[in-house]
Parts: sequence; C-alpha cells; structure tokens
Amino acid sequence: MNGRSPCSAPPPARLSCDSPGRPAKARRLLDSILLASPEERYEFFLTSVARGGAVWALHCEEGWLFGEAASGELIFPVWPSARAALGSAELLSHAPAAISSEEWIDVWLQCLACEQSQVGVFPTLTSPGTAVHPGILWAQLVERLP
Repeated sequence: MNGRSPCSAPPPARLSCDSPGRPAKARRLLDSILLASPEERYEFFLTSVARGGAVWALHCEEGWLFGEAASGELIFPVWPSARAALGSAELLSHAPAAISSEEWIDVWLQCLACEQSQVGVFPTLTSPGTAVHPGILWAQLVERLP
C-alpha cells in the first residue's frame, strides 16, 4: 500500500546503496544480519539509528510504502541501510530513501504514532520483522542515544 509520508514531508533524495568503496567487511556483516532472527535485527536497527545512522524506507512517485497487518493497522517498514531495504519484494516501483536519524526520532515517530501506524523494523523476504508502536521505538532509541 502506498501513501504519503505521515508528516507530508517531501521525499528525500534517493541514494545509492552500494558504493564501489563500501568495505567487504560491512557487506558481510549485513549479510549475516539479514539471516538473523527478528529480535537480533531489531537490536541491530536500534544500535545503528542511535549511533546516527539513517533510517531507510521505500519510496516512489506515489509516496512512501506502507504495509497492512492482518488486523488492518498500517505498518511503515524501515531498515538500517539501503542494501537491507533492497531485499523487499516491492522494489518493482519503489527505491530506498534515507531519513536522517534526527528527523526519524524527532518528527517521524511522533507522526506515525498520531496516525496510529505501527513501525515494521527490518523485515526480510523470509521474515516480517518486528512490529512496534512508534512511541515504544522512540523510547528505546532515546535511551540508547550517546
């Protein structure tokens, strides 16, 4: 399901996820995290964002990608890197787009909570990831900030 960003923010510039200079060690780490449990991927996401890493979501001309839970709740899927986001099956029309960690914590989580959406943290093709209320995610991120 496509939708506008919860705060009607303009889409960020699309960035390349795999620059030629990206260290092989970083690629191997991400490959191993992709195979980890949803809980381990959630912890990896928290650590990455708390350290100032960007939050990545999928965007197209029509807006941001939202999913829908069986209960009917909207879920906004996010990843700790563009490469991880590229694992989504929705990429026929969507591309990874970065949201700064500051904007994610200060603006997006509040807007998602107001819209009563959930955040889907680090889904993969074989696992739905962790669905979490934006307020809980905000508290966990703020707790980890340096």
